[in-house]
Amino acid sequence: VSVAVLGAISCFVMGLWAATGPVLRLTRADAALIPDASYFSLVLLACIPARVLFSQLQQYLSAQRIVKPAAAVALVGLAANLLLGYLLVLGVPTGPSRFGGYGFPACPIVTSAVEWLQLLALAGLFCLCLGYGRQGWPQAVGWCGVSPAFVTKSRVREYLKLYVPAALSIASDFWRMSAVGAFAASLSTLDLAVFTASYRVMWISLVLTGSLTGGVGIKVAQALGASRPHDARRCVVAGLGLACVALAAVAALILAAPRPLAAIFSSDASVLDAFVRARLGLCLATISMNLAVVLEGLLMATGRTRAVLLAGLVGSWAGQVPAVALLVVYWRRSLGAVYYGVAVGYALLCAILALALSRLDWDLLVAEALARANGGEVCRGTAEAPREAQGAQAATVEPRRAPARGAEAGGERAGAP
Repeated sequence: VSVAVLGAISCFVMGLWAATGPVLRLTRADAALIPDASYFSLVLLACIPARVLFSQLQQYLSAQRIVKPAAAVALVGLAANLLLGYLLVLGVPTGPSRFGGYGFPACPIVTSAVEWLQLLALAGLFCLCLGYGRQGWPQAVGWCGVSPAFVTKSRVREYLKLYVPAALSIASDFWRMSAVGAFAASLSTLDLAVFTASYRVMWISLVLTGSLTGGVGIKVAQALGASRPHDARRCVVAGLGLACVALAAVAALILAAPRPLAAIFSSDASVLDAFVRARLGLCLATISMNLAVVLEGLLMATGRTRAVLLAGLVGSWAGQVPAVALLVVYWRRSLGAVYYGVAVGYALLCAILALALSRLDWDLLVAEALARANGGEVCRGTAEAPREAQGAQAATVEPRRAPARGAEAGGERAGAP
């Protein structure tokens, strides 16, 4: 279902990318940049199908707690990107001759080739040859278990209920940071350079919290699908605790060593000094941003993507952007004011998301998870769904765990695989 829906959306996106040249001509962009921009878009759109298929296959494996193939393929992609980029983009001097070094024209070619290489490695090597994920793949219908009969109106409807709010939420995040970046650009060239580099620091920290949230989200979704609401709640609490510990370490690093962090991106003394002066605001913005991402991920794992969208809209456009504007205009025209405004907006978002998490009805979430698994046909929208129906559904999903649910405390671990 996800491949069918995203495939249709990707066709629309690829059409928009193909129209880059004509659109830029209509907007009277710099004529010297239009050919390069059009070429880059036309070549790079070839990687969109590979990216869609790779992401959905990776999620399919992750839902079964199979993460080793994606990690290995990521390393392969990194190595291939570095090697091909060095050879084809930069070039390798070999005595009087030179191999590669085609510059800009080779950049989108390398990116598209690496995306397809990662898909072939994940699907061909790990799934088809080594059999990862095969135990959950239907074999009775279609070609290799794939059949158009799986794509029904009810399933597409349930998928879109989750996908559309999540997509709009991500789009709102990018638009919001573009608006915040405009305020940073209005200060000075130095402030814009520091803000751009510091934003990379914020995103690097997201690697840690994002991975943690992804793992906890898998555990929460599995617990809900197996009709174990108490386990799902415990996973959320444990995930928040681990995230707080990780964020405390990140905060200590930013406050204690701002200059070495800045040196990753620049050796300019003025940039390094600006990082040191703005370290407190950067720390608050980084911690609040990461905590908001953790809370959003946990809510999305429970299927509450609409709540995440609404909270994001309020936190972004009623909190963060106005806070940055007020602090920069009426308090102090400095990068610190931008960071403090960002932190205020994320703090408001965290408060809304935490309230939404605390008010979740976990029994209702179990019923909704079972309903989504059946295209919204059973136990839909009610917390009073029969426990017998939920238990029967969970037993069909995880037959080896079914005996453990009837055991006394301490017996559940014995029934787990």
